[in-house]
This record gives sequence, structure tokens and C-alpha cells, in this order.
Amino acid sequence: MATEAAKAAQHFCNTTAASNVNTQYVIALPSKTPPPGFGYYCAYHSSVHSATLGDVAYTNLPYQNDLGSLCWQGAVNSPGTDGVSIVEGTEFIDTITDMDPPTGWVDANRQEAAAKCAGAGPMGDITTATGTFAVRSIWSNQANGGAGACVMSG
Repeated sequence: MATEAAKAAQHFCNTTAASNVNTQYVIALPSKTPPPGFGYYCAYHSSVHSATLGDVAYTNLPYQNDLGSLCWQGAVNSPGTDGVSIVEGTEFIDTITDMDPPTGWVDANRQEAAAKCAGAGPMGDITTATGTFAVRSIWSNQANGGAGACVMSG
């Protein structure tokens, strides 16, 4: 996955550390292509360091429809393709807050901002300029009067 992310950075002409600092590459796998560790996660994010490219953040995103309800398929809209936006949304937020796991934001149990709310907070649809997407909540330290909580945003 790390090699594919570095190839993607080069393909998209992001060949300097400055061009990769705010970029996430999603390595979306085709149907029936089990990634290493398949069955233990819905997706994961990480980064690889290169002397020329800098830190290259990426997400390993298995084909979510193959995983079904195990990875949130139909959790908000049934039947729907909720798993794609819920799972990649989680990895997107966790990459922003923890680009090089686990050196970014994690709680005392080493959970990241979106992963912390998996199964613990509300889920629903948000509407953006590009469409309506199923998402789950993310952790906010400011919610609940500063005590923190899983919240929806959008």
C-alpha cells in the first residue's frame, strides 16, 4: 500500500514534501481483492516517508460493498452504499488529525478522533455541495460543555 501511495503521489505530480503535506491518497481496491489482514478492518490509514516526497498519507480502502454490514453498509440508508462514505469519512478525519499514526491526536486509549466514535455516537446523512452522504460522528473535545462527545457535523 505504501508503494502504491508513493506511485500515486508521483502520478499526480506531487513530488515534494510541500505538495504532500495536505494530501491523502486513497488506494481503493477492486471487488473481491482481499487486502493483507482482510476481515480485521474496514480500512486503515498510514503514511510512508520518502526523502523526495516527504510524508505521503494514504488509506487502504477495500471494496466496501464486499464487506456489507460488517463495515456499516446500510447503517443509515438501507440498502444504500453507506459503508463507502462512513468508512472513508472516518479515515479522512483520522488522517487529518493523525497523519502519521500514532503521532497525532489520540485519546488516552490511543483511539483517533473518528475511530473513537465507531458505534458510540450518532450516524446520519449530511448534505454538501456534491451530494448527500452517510457519515458517523467524530469526537469533539469542545462538545458537552468541554467534557467531549461524539458529534455530527456537516
